[in-house]
Amino acid sequence: MRMFMIAALVVVLAGCVGRVDSPAPDAISEEEPFSAPDFSLADPEGTPVRLSQQRGRWVILNFWATWCAPCVAEMPLLAALAAERAETHILIGINVREGRAAVARFAEQHQLGFRLLVDPPDSLLVDYSVIGLPQTLVISPEGEIIWRQFGPVDGESFGTLLDSLISG
Repeated sequence: MRMFMIAALVVVLAGCVGRVDSPAPDAISEEEPFSAPDFSLADPEGTPVRLSQQRGRWVILNFWATWCAPCVAEMPLLAALAAERAETHILIGINVREGRAAVARFAEQHQLGFRLLVDPPDSLLVDYSVIGLPQTLVISPEGEIIWRQFGPVDGESFGTLLDSLISG
């Protein structure tokens, strides 16, 4: 198990899934629903956030880093989405391998209006199969992962997808 975690970590640290100018990979899937592993992580100010406390709402999890160009490129889309869907969704960005101060600076510079969490343990990255960045998951109000994308989300189709997941 330890070797698997180390291998997964090496893949994560190797870089982003794609370039900013490349299309999103075909690794988009509607998941066979399974329970999202619970976690508690802190935001840059040190306030803890527990995933299970979000039950009853749609949750969008986005694993990202400031050094990942596709991650940075999708941030305005995610910020707009978080603002537009604040009543029905909560967007949580989980930063990988950067300090609280760097994440807080980035959030302020880019005027991100959604919750950012920092310092996930390797076990959480393994639990969520984070093999590259960015990675986005949709979790139902019942706490089940029902959709995942490896690579950046597409602005037009992601909103439509969210609508279909909610109505379906």
